[in-house]
Amino acid sequence: MAARAATMRVGIDAAPEARDRPTIVIVLTDGLTAWPAEPSSCRLVAALIGDGAPEPRPGWRRYGVPA
Repeated sequence: MAARAATMRVGIDAAPEARDRPTIVIVLTDGLTAWPAEPSSCRLVAALIGDGAPEPRPGWRRYGVPA
């Protein structure tokens, strides 16, 4: 069975529409996700875990913290 990447974009896009809208969304990912084309209206922290997170990361990224 082939591995399938989770689509974090679904949760990131849904967060601002939630009844109790969060001020921050935290995503733990290997980076193999379809990122939103534009930044969310919520603050987004994405922790890329594992070796070899793919490039390019979202173009709207502000900070990167090397391992």
